[in-house]
Amino acid sequence: MIEKLKRWIRGAPPRGKWTLARRTLQILILLGFALQLPIYFYAIKPTFHGNVTCSMPLEGSLASSRVFCEIPMFDPWAFVELWGSAHHVILQTVIGVAVVVTLYSILGRFFCGWVCPMDLLFSLFEKKLSLPRDSYHMRYHEASTKEKIVPIISMVAFFLLSVYFSIPFYTTISPIAGTTKFFDELVAIAMGLPGAALGTAVAYGTFMTVALIVNIIAEKVFKVKRFWCKYVCPVGNLYGFIMNKYSPFRIKVEDVTKCTRCNLCSMVCPMNIDVYGQYVASMRDVKDYRCFHCGRCVEVCPSGVIKLGFRFRK
Repeated sequence: MIEKLKRWIRGAPPRGKWTLARRTLQILILLGFALQLPIYFYAIKPTFHGNVTCSMPLEGSLASSRVFCEIPMFDPWAFVELWGSAHHVILQTVIGVAVVVTLYSILGRFFCGWVCPMDLLFSLFEKKLSLPRDSYHMRYHEASTKEKIVPIISMVAFFLLSVYFSIPFYTTISPIAGTTKFFDELVAIAMGLPGAALGTAVAYGTFMTVALIVNIIAEKVFKVKRFWCKYVCPVGNLYGFIMNKYSPFRIKVEDVTKCTRCNLCSMVCPMNIDVYGQYVASMRDVKDYRCFHCGRCVEVCPSGVIKLGFRFRK
């Protein structure tokens, strides 16, 4: 029984240190947001007076948060929608966006694979290994022009909806922030904390569930893997199209002479990037807009041809 559990946790092909590291980080971040109300009511409020919220280690959601009250962080896409809907922003919002933009200018689309809780949920239900015989949107391939245009249209549509309805449209229904708020409310309800409401938890849970169902149906019925991440979510695609071009954190192609051409790196990619054909074979680092630096290709490479890390040149 224990051995079966170990094999299930490791997966096939076996997951390595990068998967373990990012799942740990995702869970810790989710717990940090989920426990913010209990921390406030049981650890901070009884011992502090006045502006007690400034003693919170983490508050808010993945759309807008503060770390130890001193470091504001604001999602760049939420900023775009806020500007489009309200036509003005405050200084703290600008500072929060600057912090996040600086961070992901270095890390690229790191947010999607290491921070976003939806990646964790999507991975529970998706096919882990794509094969050459699979349908086009299920197997590894180089993204076509049409595939690149769809997420751009999606971003434009969400921005126009924000302008029209005068609310940050996607940010309001986002399953990313919704998941953190859902677990926050759920924990507060379970502990009987003041202000917690079942209706609020249901609303946030609905945003999360809809995204999960859409992604599952797209893969199981229409044979399109990671539909939500590739074509719907403007947050990840903003990081992908802009940050991935310049960020030094990437999948690096090292000694190509060791490559066995097994194609495992391409087959395990959750975003269907043809890692071998598009990058390794031509000795180029992976800068694909779809790549969120999960490190799966690195974990399965039998020859150590590709690495996950920083490269400031090339």
